[in-house]
Amino acid sequence: SSSFMNELSGTGWTMYPPLSSTPYHNGISTDMVILGLHLAGVSSSAASINYLVTFMNVRGLAYKAEFAPPFAWALSVTSLLLLISIPVLAGGLTMLILDRHFNCSFFDPAGGG
Repeated sequence: SSSFMNELSGTGWTMYPPLSSTPYHNGISTDMVILGLHLAGVSSSAASINYLVTFMNVRGLAYKAEFAPPFAWALSVTSLLLLISIPVLAGGLTMLILDRHFNCSFFDPAGGG
């Protein structure tokens, strides 16, 4: 998303808070990267919920979950781990956008963050 802007996001692939904060990179491209990561998290969560509901409900009455193939179990575990970890990532990204635009001090060492 930031490649369509006039400048690229200068935060690197990790988006560490000192480099992605407003004093070091004040462009809109970092905001677009944060928005893109939020959208990717929402879509991954929706896909994980879709798979887990399908895994649990599209079985016949005689087909038990413990007889599912290992690949189906691996996808179920991966979907569950995604549902656990994506809200944590979204919380960190939300704190970063609040630091950038609303002068919060989540990642500011001078403010105790």
